[in-house]
Amino acid sequence: MWFTCLRHAAVCNYGLPNTMLWGMRRTPTDERSEGVWLEAITLFQSVRDADHDAAAHLLRTSSDPEAVTLNLLRMLSVYLRGEAPDKLDHFIAASHRAGPPPKPRPPLPPLT
Repeated sequence: MWFTCLRHAAVCNYGLPNTMLWGMRRTPTDERSEGVWLEAITLFQSVRDADHDAAAHLLRTSSDPEAVTLNLLRMLSVYLRGEAPDKLDHFIAASHRAGPPPKPRPPLPPLT
């Protein structure tokens, strides 16, 4: 059961199929926006777990990769606001010096 509450509009959905509490129908745009947001969260989790192949696959197969990427950038912006500015400046400077990290080796097949 999913739960969403829009603070200012005081609109909540408690897992009711395609309806709002006051009988207003959720539009396909609402559902699409929610799907794009969930894809951005999944992308963030994949990057956090260093599963770059899964993240790339998600972007390749997304119905709206631009919106997913924009939502990911918004999410990163919120996350980075909680970091110390000096820490971020150090990371940016180190990234300029080091260049992109090497690609990880493919995982070894399981032993049988």
